Amino acid sequence: MSNYIKILGCGNSMGVPAAGNIWGQCNPKEPKNIRKRASILIKKDNKNIVIDTGADFRAQTLEYNINHIDAVIYSHYHGDHCHGIDDLRPFFRESKKAIPIYSDLDTIENLSERFPYCFKESLDGFYKAIVEPNIWTNKHFGYEQNIQGISITPFIQDHLSCKSIGVRVGDIAYSTDFASLDEFSLNCLKGINTWIADGAGYWDDEIFVHCTIKQLIKYNEIIGAKRVIVTDLSTRMDYKKLTNELPEGFEPAYDGLIINL
Repeated sequence: MSNYIKILGCGNSMGVPAAGNIWGQCNPKEPKNIRKRASILIKKDNKNIVIDTGADFRAQTLEYNINHIDAVIYSHYHGDHCHGIDDLRPFFRESKKAIPIYSDLDTIENLSERFPYCFKESLDGFYKAIVEPNIWTNKHFGYEQNIQGISITPFIQDHLSCKSIGVRVGDIAYSTDFASLDEFSLNCLKGINTWIADGAGYWDDEIFVHCTIKQLIKYNEIIGAKRVIVTDLSTRMDYKKLTNELPEGFEPAYDGLIINL
């Protein structure tokens, strides 16, 4: 049975094209410029773990024939990473079990306040809680966690407006939505072969809430990944243009890309 990570979406918060059929600098004739909101699937031994359920989550499950979900990891509480949480309900109804979700305290509290009906049974008992929250604290970050039989190491990232969570699975790591990494998290990443990493800052000189490609290059000099797949791509990041701009060992992500575990 194939074990892999699949990129379900590599777009930034607006996706490509953005609402209004806005393509920006992306060529609409290039299929790899069609990008849903950022999310990945970790598949191992018939277990499916999803990182983030954004606004395109339903469409992603249909396109990639995801018929069951064993757990969800939320990188952070921003809308483009969690607004598809309602679409976990069909999976709950099929399995008859609340779906375990994992994140830090801030994210779990934020989601439970915004989507209380997903976390608590309704007073009449008709609607059941569809998720089972699991909170990661400092004792979890930087250490392997067993989730559905899959060894996952979470680490903290600075997204400026909040903290976000990256994950390492064997020699592959996923870092969506971050501006900077501290020494502890960089040490968690050392030795990986493939790094799927936020580069939405593009070639900007100043880092805001997303990492720039210049900074990704500097970080990878420390990490040493042989393959860096740049994700969180915006309408100003055309696939072919970006392919030509990136240094050796770097490549743009695209929806549906599979990395074998």
